[in-house]
Amino acid sequence: MKRKKINDKNINLNDDKTHEPEILHEIKIAYAKSGLENTFTSFLYNDIPYLVFATNKKSLISYNLNHLNINTEIKHAHEDYISKVKSYEKNNNNIIYILSISSGCNNVKIWNFKNWECIFNLSQNHIIGSMFSSIYLTKDNKDYVITSSSNDSEYIKLFDFKGNEIFIFDDSQGKVLTLDYLIDKNKYYIIAGFSGFLKSFDFDENKLYHKYFESKFTDWHSSIKINSSDNIIKLIDSCWDDDFLRIWDFHKGILLSKFQIGGTTIRTICHVEENYYYIGCRDHSIKFVNIKNEKVLKSFCIHKDWVCTIRKIKTSKFGECFVSQGLTDKEVIKIWK
Repeated sequence: MKRKKINDKNINLNDDKTHEPEILHEIKIAYAKSGLENTFTSFLYNDIPYLVFATNKKSLISYNLNHLNINTEIKHAHEDYISKVKSYEKNNNNIIYILSISSGCNNVKIWNFKNWECIFNLSQNHIIGSMFSSIYLTKDNKDYVITSSSNDSEYIKLFDFKGNEIFIFDDSQGKVLTLDYLIDKNKYYIIAGFSGFLKSFDFDENKLYHKYFESKFTDWHSSIKINSSDNIIKLIDSCWDDDFLRIWDFHKGILLSKFQIGGTTIRTICHVEENYYYIGCRDHSIKFVNIKNEKVLKSFCIHKDWVCTIRKIKTSKFGECFVSQGLTDKEVIKIWK
């Protein structure tokens, strides 16, 4: 089916009744403690859409989005509250890995979604600061985990699947709130949101690729998305303590544009299509934004606290829709369109 194009001219910012989202379903046992992005993850497994999220009892839940029920619960998955959940498809083999982080005890685990076997378990109680972000990647048929810390004295580190530290990334010392990676023309790059700037690293050569920064200090860079429209690889970036969206040219390391969205501070960025995004904010609002025209096309509130994570999904029951989660036990996961 041909996708309907979004047209800015057809959007009336004052027509609240027409464009308020319809709440389709709520998951009340979901719990987000830290306010960081990636409080849940979504993916397809054997053509079935799933969510995986945490509860306030430190459990991990897999949730079937077609049947709207719990598929599996891993009780006490971590010793402390679970702060982040991510999913990775391994080499397009329909193998899904679930990465979960407990920043309170600096513990990262990886689970095989098929049978929920814990295949990686790394605790770094000795490091200074908190492990706010970690990522999994596979390269040349080898599995790796990359970790970071919120302390100025720590480095981004690479581990094999036996938990052995392989190396630290050069020029990576500093407070890190988020990590991601990009593969472009068979080259692997690690991207990190630091306090005051972003950095990208050439994985193979273990060296700094670019530092993305403004002369005026900015706070922790907390959400990073990759956009490849207009034949440019762009980093869509936000900070913990302002409501600017920043758009960087990844390969040139320069700031292309930035604009405020009026959401107090930005907590999460969700790609809708092409240059359109949903932005979750600390003031409980969700903004619908066109980054090319630097316009906020719509603003609405369906949560009562910070909006931590937004994801686009497709289910047999609801079709294409969105999932969002607010902070702490005052909030739930909501499915809407």
